[in-house]
Amino acid sequence: MLERSRQISHTIGYLLFFIYSSCFGMNQSFYILHSLAPPKTSPTRNALASLTKNFKSVDLLISQAYKIDENGIVSGFLEPQTVTFIKEHGMKLMVLVTNVGFDTKVAHQFLSNPDAQKKATDSIIKLCVDNHYYGVQWDFEGIALADRSALTHFYLRVSKELHKKGFKVSYAVIPMVSSPPFSSGYLKKKYENWAGAYDVSALSKDGDFITIMAYDQHTQGTTPGPTAGLRWVEAAIKYTLKFAPPNKVSLGIPVYSGYWSTHERLQSSTIKTYLADISYTQVKTLLSKFHPTLHWDNLDKIHYATYQHNWLNEYIFVEDAPSMKAKLKLAKDYHLWGISVFNLGNEDPNIWELLRH
Repeated sequence: MLERSRQISHTIGYLLFFIYSSCFGMNQSFYILHSLAPPKTSPTRNALASLTKNFKSVDLLISQAYKIDENGIVSGFLEPQTVTFIKEHGMKLMVLVTNVGFDTKVAHQFLSNPDAQKKATDSIIKLCVDNHYYGVQWDFEGIALADRSALTHFYLRVSKELHKKGFKVSYAVIPMVSSPPFSSGYLKKKYENWAGAYDVSALSKDGDFITIMAYDQHTQGTTPGPTAGLRWVEAAIKYTLKFAPPNKVSLGIPVYSGYWSTHERLQSSTIKTYLADISYTQVKTLLSKFHPTLHWDNLDKIHYATYQHNWLNEYIFVEDAPSMKAKLKLAKDYHLWGISVFNLGNEDPNIWELLRH
């Protein structure tokens, strides 16, 4: 999960599922967004339609459901359609828990308040017991570097209680590719305000697995580029494996594509480059409308296109089956626990041929 304007859509209601692939011998997982997510993300109905076609390959579902505020109050919900589908097909369910809005100040208040943490812990455990969940994945983001120890302490304490009750525990973490000092202000800021808060060594020892969210390499505010170029993804894997064994690491893989265009910001009336996460269906619509030439970047293993619209360049960086195949190979080559794909309903349908049992 990175610092970007679309951070809320990244985890407001997503579903993770694990499947075992005899081809790659590892766990494979998918995320889904709630139907209440912003329009640029796929609604739950699209994800369930995809899941309906491919559920025989699915072992475990993890739905983002709950969030915690500064006072330790847990709120949220599970999509009724998702719950119904899970019951009908006898699937195991994990729930994902986030901090409210990925807000740094709110998270600091929570992590500084033992009473709030106890309240949240008790609530989450009760929800797991009452609803017979399989476990929890934690995804706190926007945590300042100064709160690293506090985050680790909370994670380990609440997860110890979950394990006592027999629930599985996982952590989603922002990827890093190197240690400080950094060669750019962007990397330094990202480390201090987003990616540096995770003690991967401690979390991998405590959890059943961790998911490195290896996407949003290029994001709002950067120059146009791949969502997850292969060289960057491999660097993230190598860095993570300095602190965690491969059998505890799940590689986050995006199936949404990046669409870069130029728009007026309504609040400030300034002109800005705008990045939207789009589905593979939306990619095909843009390609049909503007007829650009689709190129293959053999280093980053991704298709991309550049064309002019209203006399300004627009860019598409496509996450499709060939890109997925290259990332699957990385996960296999490094003997990882598996993959975690973000997010169901946005994918190129051809990826399922790579993932079937």
